[in-house]
Amino acid sequence: MTGTMKLTTTAAIAAFFFFANHVGETEATSIKMDYLPAAFARTDPIISQTCLSDHVHTFYGPQEVRPEVDHATLINSPDNINTGNVVENKSLYWHPTVYSYNRQTQTFTRDEMAQSSAYYIWENDVNTKAFPNGFKMIAGLNPNAPNNFPNAEAECVDPTPCTRSDGCYTENTFFPPTACSELEVSMSFPTCWDGVSLDSTDHQSHVRYTLDGALDGPCPGSHPVRLPQIQLFFRIMPYSGGWHTFSDMSSVFHADYISGWDANKLQSVLDNCRTDSFAASPDSFCEQFLTFRDGPKCTDESICDFGDPLLLAKLQAFQPPPLDVENIVSPEETAVVRELPRGTCTGTLIPLENVPSRAPSAPLPTRAPTVPSPTTSPEPDEDEEDETDTGDEDSDADESDGDEGLDGDEASDGDEPDEDEDEPDEDGDEPEDEDGPEDVDEPDEDEGSDGDEPDDESDEDGDEPDDEDEPDEDEDEPEDEDEPDEDEDEPEGEDEPEEEEDRSVSQAAVACEVSCWDGFHTCEAAIDSICGPYYENCKQECFESEATGDIAESELSACLDEWCMDDKELCYDEAASRCRTTRRDCIGFC
Repeated sequence: MTGTMKLTTTAAIAAFFFFANHVGETEATSIKMDYLPAAFARTDPIISQTCLSDHVHTFYGPQEVRPEVDHATLINSPDNINTGNVVENKSLYWHPTVYSYNRQTQTFTRDEMAQSSAYYIWENDVNTKAFPNGFKMIAGLNPNAPNNFPNAEAECVDPTPCTRSDGCYTENTFFPPTACSELEVSMSFPTCWDGVSLDSTDHQSHVRYTLDGALDGPCPGSHPVRLPQIQLFFRIMPYSGGWHTFSDMSSVFHADYISGWDANKLQSVLDNCRTDSFAASPDSFCEQFLTFRDGPKCTDESICDFGDPLLLAKLQAFQPPPLDVENIVSPEETAVVRELPRGTCTGTLIPLENVPSRAPSAPLPTRAPTVPSPTTSPEPDEDEEDETDTGDEDSDADESDGDEGLDGDEASDGDEPDEDEDEPDEDGDEPEDEDGPEDVDEPDEDEGSDGDEPDDESDEDGDEPDDEDEPDEDEDEPEDEDEPDEDEDEPEGEDEPEEEEDRSVSQAAVACEVSCWDGFHTCEAAIDSICGPYYENCKQECFESEATGDIAESELSACLDEWCMDDKELCYDEAASRCRTTRRDCIGFC
């Protein structure tokens, strides 16, 4: 049994017994979403938006880990920089990085993470609300405080004696000193919300755990609104035992969360998906409502042992290139160090204007990319109208959640772009574009000759049908010459060119749509290069206006946090809308 199968079996057993204890009490649904680390950086976009944070964090989700990250940054991030397997979920999760301390060399070495998971769990029929746009929270900082139930745990799977050369001494009380084939660390976020605040001064007070800590327990009167519970897991396998510590040198597992969902999309999933899963179930996905980049998901117990044994390989297959943290965030070393980087607002944060752009700066496209069109091109007016209506909604129909508008766009953005996007990266767009039209041209001409006189040509010149219909069978001419004499072969002789033409037209259409998606992602990538500097210029104007007395000192905060932020979000929203419109027009052209 592989390590992946062990960890999923452990989670499955826990889920089974948890559910068994609640049979007849309630019905609930869960979704398992998997990740690899997006980056390791000394930033905390909730606590420190202008400088480096106190300690190094491990991030999961989009590779957006600078201090300035917010909901607008995440929701507008390209799909292909997300390390998670659900396209629609662009949320960012992070926790203190785990290090192994070697007493002989007196060095801290960053532990390697296996796959991590975010489980969303909610009760059915209790009006659970989606995380609103802009929502953020921190959980687990004060695990022993009254009414705090993060239930942080480090489970050692298949414990074995520690054999480290520097010994197995440790001063950390959270991580076990014994070795394990896998260490599974987990915790729960609060599920009760005050219904008003997207954040709070301590980043915790606007949310609470249920009064008894159970998923179906009562919420306090001050926090009456139900949210889906997030259970965050990370895994180290194998785990060496001995001295391991979080990057803040504590024995407390806390974690941070900024929602990257479109709230309407998540609400549709909460309202419509039901999997009869009360706990963190490794075989529960809501796959009909969400786009899994490693789908279809494996749920057959006889094959998957409650989880896909190829899960890690599937995750690795769509990961973006490693983020160049030293050139994008801070040049400080975090992998192997003699002293852990510490201290809020200490160290060097690379200025935002010096950060290299992810894509070349370019104006947002105002028309569809130029792509070769099939020779049997559709009527532009009819196709443009039909495809504009169905280009995004076809993919939404598969989810059966009926989302429209921005929600529909987000859903369609995630339905097939990653698969389409990956293929051109590997195979190249241009060969597909060139082959598509050529394939369409040839069957049109060949079909006329083959379809008119198939018997005569086959009887007199056996080579022609072989060369055009079945090129691979040229060497078998004697056999092919006999076949046309049989009447029952005539339909096959006529069908094959039609099938080849269908395939060619389909390939051309796919190549055309791939170009549309490429243009869309280029458009998305250019948004930062336009709206980012605009936002920075706005902030500079605020400071200058305050310095010259044009605005009072008391108005500076409003200028920075309200006026500039509103303009920034408006810029992102309008630019993203233009990208989506351009994509729809392009697909309509195809």
